[in-house]
Amino acid sequence: MRLALLEAKMALVFMLQSFSFSPCDKTEIPVEIELGAVIRAKNGIPLKVNKRQ
Repeated sequence: MRLALLEAKMALVFMLQSFSFSPCDKTEIPVEIELGAVIRAKNGIPLKVNKRQ
């Protein structure tokens, strides 16, 4: 379990270091929140992803 969490964190760090994220035309602002067992965006959050150089 701890190894899986560590690998997930490392994958997230790699993505944040390698790519830049910005809102696109389909991104709703403000984001509608859906409450439940987990707080999440109602319609998701579409983002534009660009590879960093």
